[in-house]
Order: sequence, then structure tokens, then C-alpha cells
Amino acid sequence: GKTCGDDGRGGSCGSCGAGLTCLNGNCKGQSGTSDCAEPIPLTLGQAVEETTTGASDEFFFAEGGCPDLNVENQPGGGDQVFKFTASSSGNYTFELDVIDSVWLNLFVVRDCSDPGSTTVACFGDSTIFNEDLTVWIDAGESVAAIVDSDTWGSTDSGAFSLKVTEYDPCPWADCDGKACGDNGCDEGAS
Repeated sequence: GKTCGDDGRGGSCGSCGAGLTCLNGNCKGQSGTSDCAEPIPLTLGQAVEETTTGASDEFFFAEGGCPDLNVENQPGGGDQVFKFTASSSGNYTFELDVIDSVWLNLFVVRDCSDPGSTTVACFGDSTIFNEDLTVWIDAGESVAAIVDSDTWGSTDSGAFSLKVTEYDPCPWADCDGKACGDNGCDEGAS
């Protein structure tokens, strides 16, 4: 689980790149990282590209800490914190697109200072693919979206994009050239 520092046998687990410090066996960022005090803002419909490489490790989530979390998301992986404030009440979809084919987790929490007990949605397992989850947010309410590197034996970190959009219950609907009838949504909408 170490990415840098002494391996306990006279060797090294690795070294950190420029601007990073080895702390407790993991490289910690000195800049370009976000946390609860200084989250990266999310604007509706605009993707933000970031990386967990070199980011500080502030969070971990215990098994059962989220409805779908079947295994512990252990400490050791860098994470980035984003903030989104809803302008109107409704369902919002958070889309995580993994760029570097690394294992990342996404957690949406109501209170960033107490994520363990305010998690409202998460991926049950890490993903190297593109995933999304939908959360109800009241008008004026802010939530934190935390992208966290997984630590399944070794810290996996890399680039990703995160975007929040208004939930579309039927994104595959097609009414082009039609004035009536089935719109192609499996719910039978017209």
C-alpha cells in the first residue's frame, strides 16, 4: 500500500515527483489539491478535468458507509473534492469519466466535514470506466462530490473528468420528425 519511502528491508517503495512529499508511505501534493475548505466548483453542464495524481488523501469510506459500498475504500489514495450548489430542487446526475484507465471511486456527501455519515450516493466498487449516479438536491443546497483513488494493494491515481447535469429520465428518447406516438423511451412515454 505504499508508493514511496522505506520498504522496511533497506530498500525503497518509490519516490515522489516534483512538488510532492512522502508522508506515511504515500506522496502528498503541495499544490493543485482540493479539500473541504477549498473545493473545486462544479457548474451545471460543464465538465471539469482533474487528476488524483499528487492529490492529498483526506477521505476513506468504511464498508456500509454508503448504501452500495460492499468493501471498504481504504485510506492511501489521493482525492479531489468538488462543490455543487443546486439552483432548483431536482435530481442531478454526476458523471465520472475515467481518462487514464485507473480505479477511482465517486462519493456524493451532504456535509464534507462529516462524509462518513452524510454520504447519499457512491459507486459500490471502483471503476476504470465511465459511471454516473443521480442524487436529489434541494434548491440552494450544496453537496460535495469526492473523487477518491482506490488502494487495492497499490495506490491507483490518474486523470478524470467530472460533470453534473440535470437528470434526464429518458436520455434515449427520439421525437425527431414525429408529432405523436411513442418516443422510444422504455417507459412508453409519447
